[in-house]
Amino acid sequence: MVNCSAKVVYNKQRVREDGTVLLYLRVIVNRRKKDLDLKVYWELAKFDQKKQRCMPRHKSDTQAQDYNLILSDA
Repeated sequence: MVNCSAKVVYNKQRVREDGTVLLYLRVIVNRRKKDLDLKVYWELAKFDQKKQRCMPRHKSDTQAQDYNLILSDA
């Protein structure tokens, strides 16, 4: 039986000077972890880790919607 899970994470120790972090897709299969770089940078204060979503930085932030589509497909 194969057990697997996936979630979006970031490395708290690698916060850039502008306050953004690189988002990773963490895939766990049979207790083996692999972090895949999504090549998406987002502000640490504007990332909801519980919902695993990028919160908009301003009222009409279309980039947040685009990144959330990428995260939901990942």
